[in-house]
Amino acid sequence: MRRPRTLKSKLFLLFVLSILCCSLSAMVSLWILQQQSNHLLYQSTSETLNYSADRFHTTLESIEGLVNLLLSDDSFLYQLRVWQQAPENTAATSSLLGSLSNYSNISPYISYICLLQGDQMIRYSRYYPIASMISADSRDELASLAHEHAGAICWSVLEEDPDGLFLSRLIRRVDGFDLQELGVLTVRINMPRLLKDLATPSHHLSPKLFLVSSDSSVLFSNVSDTRSILPSLSRFTKPYGILRWNGVPYFIISQDAGFLDLQYYYMISYQSVDTTTHMLYLSSLLIILLSSLLITFVGYRILQGITVHFHTLSQKMNAYSLGHFDPPDVGFDYSQRMDELGTAHIQLDAMAHRIQSLINDNYVKQLLIREAELKELQYQIHPHFLYNTLESINWYARAANEPHIPRIVYALGSILRCSLNSSSLFSFQQEIDLLRNYMTIQEIRYEDRLLFSLEASPEVMQYELPKMTLLPLVENAIRYAVDENVDPCHIWVDVNLLPAEIRIFVRNTGSHFEEGILEKLDHTKKESHGFGIGLHNIQQRIKLTYGPKYGLTVYNQEEMAVVDIRLPRKPYTGGNENVEMHDRR
Repeated sequence: MRRPRTLKSKLFLLFVLSILCCSLSAMVSLWILQQQSNHLLYQSTSETLNYSADRFHTTLESIEGLVNLLLSDDSFLYQLRVWQQAPENTAATSSLLGSLSNYSNISPYISYICLLQGDQMIRYSRYYPIASMISADSRDELASLAHEHAGAICWSVLEEDPDGLFLSRLIRRVDGFDLQELGVLTVRINMPRLLKDLATPSHHLSPKLFLVSSDSSVLFSNVSDTRSILPSLSRFTKPYGILRWNGVPYFIISQDAGFLDLQYYYMISYQSVDTTTHMLYLSSLLIILLSSLLITFVGYRILQGITVHFHTLSQKMNAYSLGHFDPPDVGFDYSQRMDELGTAHIQLDAMAHRIQSLINDNYVKQLLIREAELKELQYQIHPHFLYNTLESINWYARAANEPHIPRIVYALGSILRCSLNSSSLFSFQQEIDLLRNYMTIQEIRYEDRLLFSLEASPEVMQYELPKMTLLPLVENAIRYAVDENVDPCHIWVDVNLLPAEIRIFVRNTGSHFEEGILEKLDHTKKESHGFGIGLHNIQQRIKLTYGPKYGLTVYNQEEMAVVDIRLPRKPYTGGNENVEMHDRR
């Protein structure tokens, strides 16, 4: 059977659930706060890194500006037209080289700059060796791209030179209503140097840069091994965020390069920030957990301090329900405690004391009532019996010299003297003598209609029993079996001395007991001449004198009414008060 939950366990369960809800709410709030903090941190970091990323675009735009400025120089265009007409003109060639050098030296990322006119070429480079120049086929490819763009700047990447980014533009001059082609200008950008300068840390983060084409291939980067990061870069579609590469978190921003359909990625290590954030998050969780455990422990102690007084209150109530009205020792003194629990204990003890007082008072009253009933029984010899006896004396007196008259008078005198005895206990000798005197009168009265027999061993005569226990039982048997019938009535009284108790059986023919009569007598008030003074009174007197173990049992057996009396073997100590006996037959 499942054990019911105590008040302590229910309150503790409610307290733990409250702590869990609060802890869960704190964790969810902490997680939301972390997400918002990360979002703000990402936004702030992206704004800072965008400045570095914008330098790439600014550098390329500045080179485009130099090219546009060069090609808008009238002196340069004039010398270019002269060189176109006379390639062997050294003055024109020298002037063009001077112009190329002046403009190319402005940007440190221009490897070389050259003019292409058919098979002719003028090249200027500060540091790039001639042997590293691209081949004629590559130059033709750049010229073809320039013609396709018809005067607009064209950016391209050549397989022959993977470290260079090439700008090409068709040079044209307005001649009347026509545009005269003067050649093609190509500029090589030194991407490794540009990326190196962009990645030069102004702090300890050492950024990593990638230029990725539309087919997810890395064209330029300051990282040697780019194959491992390509899958992660191809899946990254946000303008900024966190990307993990080789187990290390990086903060990355993504921008469209604006030419050649390239994507520019700028990455810095986020390890220290990520570690610090996780440490703060874990520390917060640990603090929440420890606080919850501490609050749970303190709450348990507080609940224990409260519920222990409910437990002691329950102990007292259990003790009082079992009839133990003396306040048990529960280890606490509530007499000076003025809170609700103290008041409950004080009021409960006071109520138990009042109940105990009422029980004691009622018990004493019951004893007095039983004593009064006993005294009433001692004086209740039915008037009709006395009248009938006197009538019998009168009748026999008229008959003259009838021998029954002395016996009746003698027995009646013995009965009257016995009834005046104030003792509440008789010996079996006294009780049996009283019964024989009574039956002497009744046998003379009813003659052959009444048969009486009594068996008792001499050893039982020294034991005690309540006064007038047998006589009322025999009197009731005579009243209901003889007075109300015409057939003879036989009454047997057997007194048996057993090892542990004394058993008395009173049997009579001619009547029977109502089923459950003793139980009904306990709840029903009987008339003074009924069983209320007979069976019920004898039952109560025996139980009050010797305890609930002893008393009467009534039943019907073989057309006889039987009364079974159980008494303890208790020697009589009331003195030698003998009852005078009738002349026995």
